[in-house]
Amino acid sequence: MNQASNLALLTLIVALVIVYFPELARIFSTAAILAVVTFVTISLVVGYVLGGPGRGTKRTLALGTAQRNIAAALAVATFNFTDPDVMIMIIVVGVIGLILLIFLAAEMGKLGMAAAIDQMTHD
Repeated sequence: MNQASNLALLTLIVALVIVYFPELARIFSTAAILAVVTFVTISLVVGYVLGGPGRGTKRTLALGTAQRNIAAALAVATFNFTDPDVMIMIIVVGVIGLILLIFLAAEMGKLGMAAAIDQMTHD
C-alpha cells in the first residue's frame, strides 16, 4: 500500500503540474519562491533549535519539521478551496522544500560521516 500511495501522490503531482503549468510559470515571476524558501528555512531552524541536546536528534527533527505533508495539504485544499492558486502553492512548497531538504540531508550526512571518520582516526 505504501508503494501504491506514493505512486498515486506522484501521479497527482505530475497531473497538477501539467494542468496548472501556466500558473506555475507565473509563480516564478513573483516573490512566492522567496516565501517558500524562507518558510522552509525557518521551519528547519525551529526544528533544529528545539531538537534537544544531541546533534543527530537536532538534525533529524530539523529535517522532519521542515518537511511538509503534501498529501494532507492537497486533501485539505481540495475540499476547502476552489482557487487553483492554493493547489499550485502547495505543489511549489512541496517540490522546492523537497529539493532543499534532499540537498541539506546529503550535506548533513557528509558532515556526520566526516565527523565519524575524524573521530575514528583520532582514537
